[in-house]
Amino acid sequence: MASIDSLPPFPLDLVLYPNERLPLHIFEERYKKLTRYCLDHDVPFGIVRSEDDSLADVGTTARIDEVVTRYEDGRMDIAVQGDERFRILNLRDEKPYVTANVSLLEDDDEPVDLALKERVITQHMKLLELAGRTVRPDLYE
Repeated sequence: MASIDSLPPFPLDLVLYPNERLPLHIFEERYKKLTRYCLDHDVPFGIVRSEDDSLADVGTTARIDEVVTRYEDGRMDIAVQGDERFRILNLRDEKPYVTANVSLLEDDDEPVDLALKERVITQHMKLLELAGRTVRPDLYE
């Protein structure tokens, strides 16, 4: 199982799925620095669900696809693409933003119950609609 020694987690109140595209507005100073580092070094960061000041153990790596807008004060509108799932092994507070040692998670190659898969996809799409999120059928291919 592969690992990454210094992945900066970006806590958000959402889950990013592999292959999902997500727009972000970067405005906090530490995340401006994190974004600049990722752009300068062409490295991913991690989107991790955050709730009540606690981070989930599992997240998804995100690569910056596009810088949509750069503002004079350093804020940015970016679009990221979800890539690989990971598990946080430990957190470090050595930079202006937190970094984590993570292990990348592999997908199971077990046979899939196609009827169950279709029911789950249908329910997930309904949940996305209820949450006001964009439903993209190609996400499930």
